Amino acid sequence: MSDNLNKINQLLQSGGSANVELAYQLAKSQNMTEQCYYLIRFGDMLHYLRGFENIEIINFDFYAPNPSECSKIESEIGKPLEAGVKRFYEQSNGMFLYWLDKRNESIDNLRSSDYPDYGVDGYIDIKGINDIYHNDHLDSFGYGHDLFDGELSSEEVEATHHMFDYFSVYNDMMAYTGGDFTANPLLIMGDDHQACYTDARLMQIPSYLELVFHSCGSVEGRRRLLKKYNGHKLPILTPDKAWFEQYKMPDFGEYPAVFYFPESGYWSDDSDEEQ
Repeated sequence: MSDNLNKINQLLQSGGSANVELAYQLAKSQNMTEQCYYLIRFGDMLHYLRGFENIEIINFDFYAPNPSECSKIESEIGKPLEAGVKRFYEQSNGMFLYWLDKRNESIDNLRSSDYPDYGVDGYIDIKGINDIYHNDHLDSFGYGHDLFDGELSSEEVEATHHMFDYFSVYNDMMAYTGGDFTANPLLIMGDDHQACYTDARLMQIPSYLELVFHSCGSVEGRRRLLKKYNGHKLPILTPDKAWFEQYKMPDFGEYPAVFYFPESGYWSDDSDEEQ
C-alpha cells in the first residue's frame, strides 16, 4: 500500500468531515483515480453542491474501508464478492451526507434532524459491508414478498433483506442477498414508508452509486430514475458513469431542482428505454 493511501486511510479512520476533506484533497492532488475512485467521486459531489449558494451542507462523512470485513463476508458466503461490489467496499465502508436547500420552507426544523425526515432535500446513509449481510434487516416486509414471486417467512426476510441506504422517511434502498445475489446484492427502492418493494426498478450497487453521485444524493433524483409501478418486473438497471455523463448535472439553482437524466415514467405501463 502506498504512503499516500496509508495517509488517506488514516485520515478516514480518524473520522469527521475535516479529515474527509483532507483525504479527498490528497487523493485528488495525487491523481489516485483508481485507488480512491469513490472518495474522489464523493468529494467532487460536495464541490459541485458548494457551487450553489442556496445549498447548505449540514453534515457528511466517508468511512474508511475495512478489508477484513470483506474477507469475513466472502468466507461466510463461500465465494468472492462480485468485482464491482468488492471494489466499493475495498475503498469505503459506507458514506453519509445531509444537505438542505435554503429555500426549503421547513429548513429551520430540518437542520436539527438526525434522520431523513419529511422534506429533506439531500440525504445519503449507505451502510457498511457487515450491515448489508447482518444488520438492519426489515422489521416489516409489507408487499415485498412479491419481489421474487414467492412469499417469504420472517426468518428468510431477516436473513436476506437488509438496509443499504436510508435516504428518506418514505423511501429506502434495500439490499437483497438471497438466491443468485449472495455475492452481488441486488438493490430495490422501498416505497410507502418501506412497506412496498415492487414499485421501483431493480439496480446493482455500482450503478446505484453512480446515480447517487450524479444526483448529488437528492431524494427526488433517486425517485426520478427508480420509481415505477411494477418496476421490479422490468430488467435490472446497470448504467455506468459514462451513461450518466450523457446528461447535465442537476440544476440546484432552481427550486425544485431540475434533473436532466430520464424519468422512470411511474404511471406508464410502457417499457422505458433500458440502460
